[in-house]
Amino acid sequence: SLTLSGGLAWEHRELLDKQLDRSTLYHFQRPDTRFTDLRATFGYSTARTFGYQMGGAAGTSLVVRARHKAQMAVPDSLSGQPGLDGSLDEVLAQLRAFHSLGGRGYASHVLALRASGGAAGGPGADAGHFEVGGSSGSTESVTGLALFGGSPVFFPVRGYPTVTRLGRYAWSASGEYRFPLAVINAGPGTWPIQVDRVMGDVFVDAGNAWGPEVGIQGYQNPRRSALASAGAELVTGILAFWAVPMDVRVGAAVPLVEGDGAVVYVRLGLSF
Repeated sequence: SLTLSGGLAWEHRELLDKQLDRSTLYHFQRPDTRFTDLRATFGYSTARTFGYQMGGAAGTSLVVRARHKAQMAVPDSLSGQPGLDGSLDEVLAQLRAFHSLGGRGYASHVLALRASGGAAGGPGADAGHFEVGGSSGSTESVTGLALFGGSPVFFPVRGYPTVTRLGRYAWSASGEYRFPLAVINAGPGTWPIQVDRVMGDVFVDAGNAWGPEVGIQGYQNPRRSALASAGAELVTGILAFWAVPMDVRVGAAVPLVEGDGAVVYVRLGLSF
């Protein structure tokens, strides 16, 4: 499928002091900015799941998004200047693949692969455009307030903070071996929780981000060594209040580059 979208956006910027109040000493000469934002998204998927399976079990999916953001009414003297012209071009892509391996248990063992990449250019694409690191998740829907569960991460590398690598070029990849453990189908007494299935997985992650590499003092962001990690997760499918299904994921990841030991985390939903 191919989706095209576009629109106008308004941005207002203010400088704050140490108390996070509006600064009375400094201000932007042009605090209000208008942008045009055009996007094209292409998606293709043959990914599917089977009975009792948690997550994808076979097939592939691909998503590619191109974006053109242009700042309107930029003076010629400021056009193309980093920090003054917010125009940018961006391309993002993500490929997921699942292969069923059969095996013992209530569902098939699955080899799951994911690869993400992105590139951005233009004066509005600075060294913090993409973020690499962290563990992806989804926010809870029980309270409607999104209190916990994590958030989607496009370039995850588990075991690291989400901003361990920054840049206008980025990539990350993951490989997981997923296997079924148990079907419980019971709850703890009168508590409003029904425990359904339990799945385990072992994984390896890698990723990096860098750029731009320009000759402006303090603006360089050269490529450094790629991040890498390995670990394992336990995923439990539950039914909260007998109506809201959730997959609770508890994991431990060991950073293999620039790491300080194992990191334990809790997220909602599968990693991908």
